[in-house]
Amino acid sequence: MHCLIIDVRAGRAELMPYRELPGQDILVYQISLLRRAGFKDITVLSDFIAEDFRQAGITYYACPRPPKYAFLKRVLNDQPFLLLNGPALTDYPLNKLAEAYQADKPDVLCLTGGGLLGETFYVEPTAGTSEIAAQIYIINPLLLTYYYHEYFETGLFLTEMLKHRRIIKCCSHKGWSECVNNYPAYLRAAHYLLGCGAVPGSPINNLYYGKKCEVDFTADLGGRLFFGDNCQVGAQSRLQDSLLLGQNTLGGGVRLTNCLLQKYVTIGNNCVLENCLIGERSVIGDNVRLTDFVLAPRSVIKSGSGGGHGH
Repeated sequence: MHCLIIDVRAGRAELMPYRELPGQDILVYQISLLRRAGFKDITVLSDFIAEDFRQAGITYYACPRPPKYAFLKRVLNDQPFLLLNGPALTDYPLNKLAEAYQADKPDVLCLTGGGLLGETFYVEPTAGTSEIAAQIYIINPLLLTYYYHEYFETGLFLTEMLKHRRIIKCCSHKGWSECVNNYPAYLRAAHYLLGCGAVPGSPINNLYYGKKCEVDFTADLGGRLFFGDNCQVGAQSRLQDSLLLGQNTLGGGVRLTNCLLQKYVTIGNNCVLENCLIGERSVIGDNVRLTDFVLAPRSVIKSGSGGGHGH
């Protein structure tokens, strides 16, 4: 079965912080997971990384806007195809999804944790987050013939299919999690990739170390941790289930739980961070407390700030 990845941001720069997972761009992981599931014919439509992230055996097209239907029909050759709409990851076995499609042959098979509501295509957000869990589909290419818009936009396409009473089947699986562009999903994707070993290097007691890392011997390390290159962790620090993407410096007595630090982040002494995403080149002073916090790149938080929540 052909797989089509539509990775078109159309200038949405705010999505960039959610692309880099441990060691590689999320698109690289998508392709590796598809290959493991047996998908050999993969086409990527991308508006910004087709040149930088080329891989052997993958067909890339520069695509600054949603693709035209005429182009899709030519590329897909009238065969059912798996669609990944953006940088989405799932722990659902995609080969099983293809088997489910072949068994029932609906017009559209949607991998989702929710259901369809009303006459427009909408999927209930996953509990506890604002994400929309519907980014992975298998589509009958004959539907493209009956659609009269010039450009293929997934939400509009599926809404039209509902209006014309096409068969859209939802496929769900207990415990699966689909990951789309927001912080909780991004962090779960990173932990999922750590759990299945799809990251550079080899784990030592659930810890992944990059090159030239310096972790003080008094630091308490627990859960799954990823250290990119040139990370430094000070004395008496405690880190749990967190990812440091590289060039990160943590002072003494830092408490880090379920956090992700992008590159070149500096955190002062005795800081406490829980469920946080810290943008690249940010600086956090001493004695700062943050919970459920997303910090934009190149931000500065002065020493002594406390009780921070939210964005």
